[in-house]
Amino acid sequence: MTLFDLSGARPPRTLIAPHGRVGTVAFSPDGKTLAFGSTGAVHLFDLTK
Repeated sequence: MTLFDLSGARPPRTLIAPHGRVGTVAFSPDGKTLAFGSTGAVHLFDLTK
């Protein structure tokens, strides 16, 4: 999965996650965490790092 900073302040970032189908993707209200559901799991990414 690749994230793009729409402001152009940062280069694109690639997030590596376990293999499987990605279903729903959601950002936390403060924009600091990304969550997505895949086959039988939910994966969380800290976007501040």
